[in-house]
Amino acid sequence: LGMTQGSGACGLPAISKTFSPSSVMAGQTSTLTLTLTNAAGAAVGNVNVTDNLPSPLVAVGTPTTTCTGAVPTVSNGGRTVSLTGATFPASDCTIQVDVEWPSSQPALCQQAAPGNAVPNTITPGTDFTTALGQVRTPATAALVCTGAAAPVSTLSTWVLSALALVLAGFGWTRVRSAARQAGG
Repeated sequence: LGMTQGSGACGLPAISKTFSPSSVMAGQTSTLTLTLTNAAGAAVGNVNVTDNLPSPLVAVGTPTTTCTGAVPTVSNGGRTVSLTGATFPASDCTIQVDVEWPSSQPALCQQAAPGNAVPNTITPGTDFTTALGQVRTPATAALVCTGAAAPVSTLSTWVLSALALVLAGFGWTRVRSAARQAGG
């Protein structure tokens, strides 16, 4: 599931977004890219972006940007990505952050919207503003959860100890048998 992008009508800035990859298993990450398109042809100031991630997605790692004058942040327990007071260069700029469908939420993978997708929308005028104004087309992308990773089976320490004793006993029996045969 891709992205929706404004056309930059009337020379106003626009925002679009994508997830790459667009589908993950619970516990895996995808890179969220917010692309800010500057149709004005000159630097635009007071750029503010807020992306409230849909449940159960959380931002992991440090967000980066090619916009200038501000550093993106993650807040609200990894649920909100923000850029406040930035400047568009005369061209486009991006904000990127890795997001994860937590492995602790495999049931939400199965219960997600049709196709196991969670839509993520930025509403211009509310979640995206600039000093020049902005195209009013919402930026929407969806991340699909394809399932939960199969749990890895492990043996307890007690079971491993018992297995070691059985193997040691088997080895000792084989050594005694070989010694008897050699002795005659």
